[in-house]
Amino acid sequence: MARNAAPCVVGRGSSLNYVPRSGLDLAPTANSVSMSDSVWAKAVLPSAYAQAVENYCDGFLALVLFTEADDRLKCQAQQQDHRPDASARSAPAARARPMRRSIAASIAVQGFRVSVPGFTELTAVSHFGPAIGTIAALKERGLDVWRGDALALVEDARRVRAVNSAELWAAGIAVDAFIGRQKAIARMTDYACAISERYLSRALEDSGYLSGRTLREDLLDGRGQAELPVSLNRIMIATFGLVALEFGHRFITWVQKLDPDWSRTLFAVAGRQGRPTGGTTKSTTNLARIIHIVSRAQLDEKRVFIAPHLPVFAHPIDGDLQEVIAIEEPIRWQLARVMSSAELAPLMFDGYPEFVQPPLYGPQLADGAQTVTEMPRIQAPDDWTTMYARLRMSLEDPRQLLASGVTDYIVQQLVDNGNDPERIIVPGLDNEPYPELQGRDR
Repeated sequence: MARNAAPCVVGRGSSLNYVPRSGLDLAPTANSVSMSDSVWAKAVLPSAYAQAVENYCDGFLALVLFTEADDRLKCQAQQQDHRPDASARSAPAARARPMRRSIAASIAVQGFRVSVPGFTELTAVSHFGPAIGTIAALKERGLDVWRGDALALVEDARRVRAVNSAELWAAGIAVDAFIGRQKAIARMTDYACAISERYLSRALEDSGYLSGRTLREDLLDGRGQAELPVSLNRIMIATFGLVALEFGHRFITWVQKLDPDWSRTLFAVAGRQGRPTGGTTKSTTNLARIIHIVSRAQLDEKRVFIAPHLPVFAHPIDGDLQEVIAIEEPIRWQLARVMSSAELAPLMFDGYPEFVQPPLYGPQLADGAQTVTEMPRIQAPDDWTTMYARLRMSLEDPRQLLASGVTDYIVQQLVDNGNDPERIIVPGLDNEPYPELQGRDR
């Protein structure tokens, strides 16, 4: 198969990594339900949580994958950036430069995150933990609004349970990568709602019960008095794993069809990822790890760019690629400028210490480790200590993205198993004793 030398752009996703404003919409049409979004933002900005939610919802993210601009363009970028009157540079659009014209037929777009089925539903389930954690934090701070948020979340959980079913996941949400797991996902969703509702109901009956300690023991870790067959922490891992399974399977399939020449490919993460401080380096975004895995390490890390200031685009509607076509040339031009500067360094400073790319992973967690500074690599589907440490780090370290729990591990499994979703293990879902659904487990 001939390698595809045409540029290609992969998807756009909302930067939203919190409980969606549109809520948990498990029903395909009229039976929609919602999950309150207020409980998450209030703990951060109690006096302005509405504005905080708006900020979290603002902005887009694009992944850009295309073959390198030609050497003439890079040479011209060097001349433009390093000539004596560089401060008087004209706008990129006004410069005459050797750039081929974009052709709509040569651009491929693949959706990711909120533009694909299942993402919003699973994200909402995964956020039971942070939402209830925020309710506990509000209560510990003496803010009485926790009761209203707890009641709203209980009602939302009940409505979700009423419409959730294996049939809904198979025929309504209908994600190819979930085939064979729809019953398990429905059971997990019902169980997550049930244990969350039970914990909150007890807290509403006995306000002295609600605390960080009982949250950890009786819900997140599930090792307290009401010992859980599956903890909510494992459910969070499972939801992140399922989102990764859907995206990873589709992304690998798409890249295999494109069959890019990795030696001439550039990969850029354009726009904001998640919270304003997150994902600004290769070691703090799963996307750099994912492309490293999918390319089987054939894509040089020097050709991977985290570029929050590059232009982005909305996911094309009805195949309209005009917005994508319009920004292809500016993206190529700006990446050429970046590369031209980097490639001057060895010519100008030969013999001095050379910059090397920082590792994509931190060191493996040692037994009894008390701290972590970089994301450790997950070693196995039951490496819970590492997975939970990654969950904590994704919340505690402003540099991290909140969905960094297991994405790269799932993608690595897919690559190792011929991109067959049924051959991998989704931690927290597979082989877990979720109760059957009464009358809806078909």
